Formats: sequence, structure tokens, C-alpha cells
Amino acid sequence: MAATPNSGASATPAASAAHPADQVDSDVCGPHGAAHRSTPMGPDPKAELTPHERGIFAVEQEFARMVAGARRSMRMRATMMHPDLLPFDFKVVGALWHHDQAATEVQGLTSREIAELLASDKSMVSRSLKRLDEVGFIRREADPRDARLQRIHPTTEAADSYRETGREQRREVQERLRTWDISQVEQLAQLLLKLNGPWPDPTGVEMSVDPPTAAPEPPTEAGTR
Repeated sequence: MAATPNSGASATPAASAAHPADQVDSDVCGPHGAAHRSTPMGPDPKAELTPHERGIFAVEQEFARMVAGARRSMRMRATMMHPDLLPFDFKVVGALWHHDQAATEVQGLTSREIAELLASDKSMVSRSLKRLDEVGFIRREADPRDARLQRIHPTTEAADSYRETGREQRREVQERLRTWDISQVEQLAQLLLKLNGPWPDPTGVEMSVDPPTAAPEPPTEAGTR
């Protein structure tokens, strides 16, 4: 397998300040730093990993850090959007926003569709929609194909807030990746594509994102042109 990109840079900004519970457990290493085979209940100190297994284990550890970082980032973005929002409310707004960005015919989602998309129960979605309604983050319209149904959309305020918090997060990631060699960035993209599989996303909601912003111009010295 090709060499991985610079391991000194974290894949997500949040992962750089990981909670101790998110850190790699020192018990997975033997007395000489050799990793051991994991079991469903934890690492097995009796069985040493092969080089391939050791590499897979390292990838799993880094993905665990990324997932923990993504959860912290979701809590932070939800609070930035509105102090009364919970992380799940942020996920609902995200599902609505991404659906409307990708939809070519009928925009908006029903509460049942939101529950199916987020693999959640209807009662949890209902409580979330109530909170979002109270802070003015959703609007409801009759389904043009079935007036008995209501389609839910993010309001302009919710959509703008969702995009802005996403831009702030992406700027941090982009600044880190700009310190990498271009070949490392391209290799990372290719490896993630190979791991994730081809588009479209199986959830049916493609993650629409804006192109990276241009790198800021370096400040010029006073008196120079």
C-alpha cells in the first residue's frame, strides 16, 4: 500500500484536542511497542499482529479519533447555530439542507422521511422539529403531490447559519491541508474514495459542499507595492 500522508496533521481540527477517552489505549502495545491482535473485548496480548493487521489497526484508531472529533464538532456547530439546539437538531437541519440542495423535483422532507434518512424513531424527530420550529429554523408546506402530507424545509436563517458554521470548520481543515504536499492531498483523496466506494451516497443525500476558498494573500510590508 502507498505511503500515507503526513501523519503529523490531524484529519479534522477537532481531533487535535481529543478527549483522553478518545486517545489510543497504551494497552494495545507490548513491552517493545509492538501492537497485539484485538478481540471483541479489547486487545489480545497473546497474539501479535502481522504488519498488515498493524496497519489496519492504526487506521481504525485514527478513524476512531475522527469520529470522536466529528461528534464534538457537531455539538459545537449546533450551539453556534442556536444555544437551544441539540446535536440531533443540527443533523435534522443538515438533512433538510442537503436534500434541498440535491433535489431536482420535490424539495423538503416529511417527518417520516427524516426519520428514515437519519435512522431514528419518529418521536425523536418530532421533538427535534418542535425545537427547530420554536427557534424559527423550519417551515412547513403542503406536499404538492399529497395535500395530507407536510414537507419540511429549513428557513433562510437556518440554511445560512448551517452553511456558515460549515465554512468555519472547512477553513480550518483547508488550512491544515495547504501545509501538505499536493501529492499527499491527492493521495488522501484517492484513498478515501477507494475506502468509501463510488458515489452516489447510499443515503440518497449527496453532501453538497462549496469549492475551497482561496488561500489568503500574505500581508505586505508597509511602504511596499
